[in-house]
Amino acid sequence: SYVNSQDNIASYFDNATLTMTVPMDVQGIAAASYSVGYTPTTFLIDSDGVVRYVKVGPFANLEQVSAAIALVLQGA
Repeated sequence: SYVNSQDNIASYFDNATLTMTVPMDVQGIAAASYSVGYTPTTFLIDSDGVVRYVKVGPFANLEQVSAAIALVLQGA
């Protein structure tokens, strides 16, 4: 079964160089605040705190993550 851990996150992103924070919501505080009903759910939030992108379910690969970020940046 899947366990939320830093090792799982590091493994998922492999050797990618990220310039974003990937937080762990161990106590479920963010999940409750954003009414997350399915894990994983990804939110891309801008520096003003505005949610710019939501994806329910896992990304298949780093390319999908990069495409989501690019989409948000195009609309910035």
